[in-house]
Amino acid sequence: MRRLPRGRAEVSTSGPPLRLAAALLAAALGTSEAHASATVLAPQDATSDAPSESLERLPARVTTLTDRTVYLDLGREAGVRVGDRVELRPSSGPLLRATVRSVARASLRAELDVPATTLRVGDRAEVLVPAARLAEPAPPTGGDSPQDPTTDAPPPDEPPPEPGPDLPERPPWELDLSGVPSDAPLLAPIEAVEPSERDVLVAGRAWFDFGHTIDDQGTGARIARARLGLDAAITNAFGQGGELELDVEGFTRSFDPDGGASETDDGARLKRLSYRVGGDRSARTSWQVGRFLSDGMSEFGLIDGVEWQRRTSGGNRWGLQLGALPVPSDDLDSGDDVAIGVFHRWVSGPTEALSIDTGYQKSWHEGDADRDLVVVNTTWLPATGWFVFGSAWVDVYTSEDDLKSSGPELTQLVGTATWRSAAGNGIGATVSHNKLPQLLRDEFDAVTAAEIADVEVTRGSVYAWREVAEDVEVRGRVDAWEDQEDSGGRVELGTTVRDWAFDDGSVELAVFQDENKFSSGPGLRLGAQKSTGAGWLRLVYETARTENTGFVGTQETLVRDLVRASWDTTLGSVWDLSLNVERRGGDVEDALSVGLYIQRRF
Repeated sequence: MRRLPRGRAEVSTSGPPLRLAAALLAAALGTSEAHASATVLAPQDATSDAPSESLERLPARVTTLTDRTVYLDLGREAGVRVGDRVELRPSSGPLLRATVRSVARASLRAELDVPATTLRVGDRAEVLVPAARLAEPAPPTGGDSPQDPTTDAPPPDEPPPEPGPDLPERPPWELDLSGVPSDAPLLAPIEAVEPSERDVLVAGRAWFDFGHTIDDQGTGARIARARLGLDAAITNAFGQGGELELDVEGFTRSFDPDGGASETDDGARLKRLSYRVGGDRSARTSWQVGRFLSDGMSEFGLIDGVEWQRRTSGGNRWGLQLGALPVPSDDLDSGDDVAIGVFHRWVSGPTEALSIDTGYQKSWHEGDADRDLVVVNTTWLPATGWFVFGSAWVDVYTSEDDLKSSGPELTQLVGTATWRSAAGNGIGATVSHNKLPQLLRDEFDAVTAAEIADVEVTRGSVYAWREVAEDVEVRGRVDAWEDQEDSGGRVELGTTVRDWAFDDGSVELAVFQDENKFSSGPGLRLGAQKSTGAGWLRLVYETARTENTGFVGTQETLVRDLVRASWDTTLGSVWDLSLNVERRGGDVEDALSVGLYIQRRF
């Protein structure tokens, strides 16, 4: 029987599919009963007296990332499930949030709430998992005279327990086991429930995100933003065992400069709306239709169309997709670009210690041939604690592409390897290489023809962390980068001490040195965080001094300071609340930002 994840609502399948809308609304609002005869067993509301469900924070590291997608070195073996929350802590920048979208044996893919502008490979993360999921059966108890586990009788020196209340009579066992051999496994005669016979399951979150910035230097403006979204999945939505996914958000932004005209931008975007059927133990073939991000080849991006996948008995998989490609903008407009893609996944065996994903996508822009993209991903788990990942994107150009030479060109390369010991120590390295592809499709910010032809950036990092004493971790990181004109890097050393200044918390100290062609200088970061009965408190102070080559006067040396405070808490068993405030100061900055994030899980 399938375990219901935390906060998942269960809905009866009686009635037409239109009633699912009422069930979804009831789950999001927390009502205990939906109209139109769709009964919702809602999770305990925050106003009840029931205790909050305890969460465990599983440490992880970022292994690779794109604009809104991040991969971590933690997976199914650690107890992670689709829908779990992820908190990411960039080396510099505010806390980021993500939701787990797919899970492999020792890795996961999560979708960020906002683009990963400050996140880097090797940064720390935590996956929030219900403690009940990780709990092991409790050992026998009994003080100094433990009860013999082979018998139900109490210890001889203790009186028998008092009789409990009368229990209702147990109904008779209805399953006929007369034809089952006595040496057969206990559950051998039990028939699994088919996906189409299961109850309708509703799971997801409704959330609100707000931020406001007062900039008294820089742009000299008041900037506000607000976002409201719903992210939900309905399993067996139409009685065919499939899953309906919905991810939609509305947004508004305002920019009010000093002495200038105010600007306001608002709208809504449908990030995901799809229905998928098959692909489980009862059906190796799956179909997905709508707007979705393929779990077979997410590198192809969002697609408005249809996808077919076929899984073989050995765990390998084939896939084919066809549809339109939404432009990666606020509105996600679709229609000018269409594509066809094919992909294959090969695994070495049931343990999936080695997997290779290969895909090809052909796209057209307003009817003209545009991109020929080949993607190859490899994941390797050579031994316990090791995680190796590589991804290569190759664009194939023709004589019609006047800014590129005909033939294949490596557009993007990402390679990363991490090792984590049982004690929590680890080391990792990553390398990446990026070039701008020539496209008819409007996918990037405005760039010149010279930039498309010449720009290429190579980055490399080596990082390590180690427990040098109980509750004391030290870490180091070296970053280097090079493009067609410049090179630079950063060296950072830090330490974290837990349960020293206060219980259930930690303090952090990090120093870093930037070295670039036109700017360089040292920096310092101090941080503290503490878990309390009221939530999770964090405080960070960072200062940096930059020497600017080629500048004179007040611009020759610049100092910047940053103070950031945040509070995260769980209200009841289904509500999450985060508050944050950030103050930037120094020679060229004077800004105050406040933010609020609240969500209800169902």
